[in-house]
Amino acid sequence: MKDILALTCGIFQAEMQRLAPRFPRLRFVLADSMLHMRPDLLQSRIDDELAKHPPGKTLFIYGDCTPRIVELSRKPGFAKTTGINCCEILLGREEYRRLRKAGAFFFLPEWTLRWRDVFERELEYLSIDLPPDLKSAIAVINGLIEERLALLASLHFTVPKREKLSIKALNAINAQIQQRIASRDPAGYSAASVYAECMKLKHAVTLAESQGSEVLKGYLAKLIAEGTGSGGSKASQRLAADQSFRELFARSTEWTKELHPKTGFVLDLVKAQLEAFPKSRIIVFAT
Repeated sequence: MKDILALTCGIFQAEMQRLAPRFPRLRFVLADSMLHMRPDLLQSRIDDELAKHPPGKTLFIYGDCTPRIVELSRKPGFAKTTGINCCEILLGREEYRRLRKAGAFFFLPEWTLRWRDVFERELEYLSIDLPPDLKSAIAVINGLIEERLALLASLHFTVPKREKLSIKALNAINAQIQQRIASRDPAGYSAASVYAECMKLKHAVTLAESQGSEVLKGYLAKLIAEGTGSGGSKASQRLAADQSFRELFARSTEWTKELHPKTGFVLDLVKAQLEAFPKSRIIVFAT
């Protein structure tokens, strides 16, 4: 008989699924972990579940997430897991405090899997427009990628459109190439070099979008040096010989400052936060 109500934060969903068979008397009710952002809604959800439960025992698998959870857990018939928050519950008090002291930031699996939902719906996800020069550079690189995908397609490899060229898609192309090489198909060896070019170009796009023009400029210079020097890979040599790639490299040498606006954008956000809430603690994740 499930006569004990176990009100649980959704952050523990995987753990509760594992533990449920060992505790047949517990009736687990999971609440969305995003309710932590709105304690009043979290408490309303808890009160609704308590109203449905006949008088009996209740276990809160929560930290000190609302004042009422703490208050109720001190009354007969109620209990709460030890720990001020979900991280301390999972790690234990000593380990949690040790990691906090070391400066660790905890990003639990349930939030990691739902990161877009967390940041776009519950927090805020801001897009930044790239300046024309950086957009133009990315467009050139994307054009080079499209040329290489077309070449692979002409060799009878299955390739996606450039917009769909994810790491997973690149791995799928590589698997085809390795299969052709294993069967001693000459096209496999030619395709391997083209594939390496795609990887380098895809990485260049990632650098431009996430790290900015200065890092991209350095990477382009590195590829030119590899392709024109002795011992460079065939992929680097082909890129260094490509007219569009060489022109892009020449343009990049004229960039005298960082083109990506994210640094100034983040600085403005931090200033605004500290002006509004001087005691704020701010974490900046940077690539």
